[in-house]
Amino acid sequence: MSTPPDLQQTLEKLSSTLEKSGRQGRRALAEAARAVRDDVRESRREAKRRRREERRARQAANASVAGGVFELVVALAMLGFAATHLHYWWLLFVAFGIGSDGVRQLALVRARDKQLEPVTTAPQKHEIDALCDQLLSDLKASPEAVRTFVQQPEKTVEALRVTAKAADQRRADLAAEDAKGQLAALEKQRVELKGRRDGSSDFEARNKFDAALRSLDGQEAALRQLAAVSDRLDGEYTSLLVLLQEMKTRVAVARSTSSSSADGLEQNVQRINAELQAITESLHMTATDEGTVGAAASTPERERVK
Repeated sequence: MSTPPDLQQTLEKLSSTLEKSGRQGRRALAEAARAVRDDVRESRREAKRRRREERRARQAANASVAGGVFELVVALAMLGFAATHLHYWWLLFVAFGIGSDGVRQLALVRARDKQLEPVTTAPQKHEIDALCDQLLSDLKASPEAVRTFVQQPEKTVEALRVTAKAADQRRADLAAEDAKGQLAALEKQRVELKGRRDGSSDFEARNKFDAALRSLDGQEAALRQLAAVSDRLDGEYTSLLVLLQEMKTRVAVARSTSSSSADGLEQNVQRINAELQAITESLHMTATDEGTVGAAASTPERERVK
């Protein structure tokens, strides 16, 4: 009995599909097997690496100077014995192995101790210290005509150092208070309080909000004063730093040129003295301003409490 053409085509397609799916299945199985083999191989390599690291860690933990020295002494003794008893020449190889292990122990102890040593970093030199030290060194090596413009160089440079570093420290303290950032936050708080006051229908509540706003006014005035003092100190410190750099340069130039360069040095010294006076006054005014700021900030609080 002959198969109908349609059924014959269907059977051929089904057979072809099964054959293709069989090939794809075998290919997928082969790829999966390769992936499994790769994973097993990688895990074995990782296990070997961990075992090596653990073995090295145990060796490093058990290593000691006494053990390393003992093995080296034993190796030297074996070498001496093999040299005097030639029929024991094979001891040379044993001595080599023991000696190598002794050297390895000492190396492990050294590496372990080095890892345990605390890491200390040298403190960075302040830029004012670097400038003043270099300036003192240059003045000591300068001719008398140059040194005459700086009366008592050591005391003068030390005064420069102390005043400038005090100004820099105070500048850093004021910068940490972030007066300008606080002013921005204060403005946001003011907008919020005004909105809450305007949205309240209670007379007593509106009075309380008004008292809070007056307190914000006092804080704002204090913060603006702090910001102004911070800007002033920042400008004066920067000016003094640049003047010190200029003075160092002029000293270097005056050491190797005519006295006309020393005239500029004299003017530079006078300018530095003026800057020192300004910074000293600023430091004093900063303390005074902070007292005023504290009083101004507390006054609205007292009003609010009443």
